[in-house]
Amino acid sequence: MTFKSLSFIIIFLTIFSSSGTFAHEWNGSTIPTHLRGDGIITIFRPITGEKKAFRYRDHLGNYDGDTLAEIAYFFHCRLTNEIHGIDPALIEILDAIEDRFAGHEIRLISAYRSETRNNSMSRRRSRVAKRSLHMDGRAADVEVVGISSIKIRDFVHSLGQGGVGYYGRTRFVHVDTGPLRTWGWKPATQRTSPAVANK
Repeated sequence: MTFKSLSFIIIFLTIFSSSGTFAHEWNGSTIPTHLRGDGIITIFRPITGEKKAFRYRDHLGNYDGDTLAEIAYFFHCRLTNEIHGIDPALIEILDAIEDRFAGHEIRLISAYRSETRNNSMSRRRSRVAKRSLHMDGRAADVEVVGISSIKIRDFVHSLGQGGVGYYGRTRFVHVDTGPLRTWGWKPATQRTSPAVANK
């Protein structure tokens, strides 16, 4: 059995377990319609040089377990190569971004982070939360080539779900499936603190 095959088995056990983090979201119908993309997403990961297309959901809202396992493998920790299940709702948000800015490449700047990597980052950077949602497979930092980070952050915030972090001159935006909140910027319709835990 190869390392990749073993990894897929571990991911399946995580997703299908009744106590699994995302078991309640396995049925695509639980994801708000306005958040759902078309079920197909193409992502480029600069750190590995990989670009892959994933058809992760059918038109009935059913997720493909094999594809979600492939996505988890694609999102592996860049430091330790550890793999963790990725929240389907996060994939839906990324898919919605891709559909909104059709024709522009989605780049995955930061994906799943192991505890080792996150601890290393939080020691060096004050804006990295000690218990980041990246560690739960519920967050990603993404860039859309040719689109300003301001437009990306505003679109994601308009979905009304999860967290949206904006870092000024950087090209990427943080998105997650945690509580609705923002940091690093203030939407016109709400006041918010620039520092938010669990980024």
